[in-house]
Amino acid sequence: MNTKTLLSGLVGGVAAFFLGWIIYGIILMPIMAEHGNTSIMRPEAEMIWWALILGNLFYGLTISLIWSWSGINDFMSGLIKGALFGLIVTISWDLMLYSTSTWYKDITGVVYDILASVVMTAIIGGVVGWMMGRGKNA
Repeated sequence: MNTKTLLSGLVGGVAAFFLGWIIYGIILMPIMAEHGNTSIMRPEAEMIWWALILGNLFYGLTISLIWSWSGINDFMSGLIKGALFGLIVTISWDLMLYSTSTWYKDITGVVYDILASVVMTAIIGGVVGWMMGRGKNA
């Protein structure tokens, strides 16, 4: 893993953190509260911030590493592949959660989460792709 991959992962992780805050913490909070099990969520004052931050940084690093292996080094390719990656990962994860837990009250919550994750991972993928292409010769 080289410096460009690490830096791209760091920037992707920061983007993941802020996008998660905007999408899940502000825009979708009332919708997800209606369709999800809020009793399992920590109040904001009890959140374990270091774990949330590290989780987002490792998500950015995961995307950066895959993009590095795949040769993705521009925003649009990263955006498209990020949307597909987010779709596949979130469908698999959310359907397993829906079937085995009380995380979601109904399938509507699953659908909202999938849509939000596709948008979020597309943007993260675009940012990581853009970072991977910085400094390349034209």
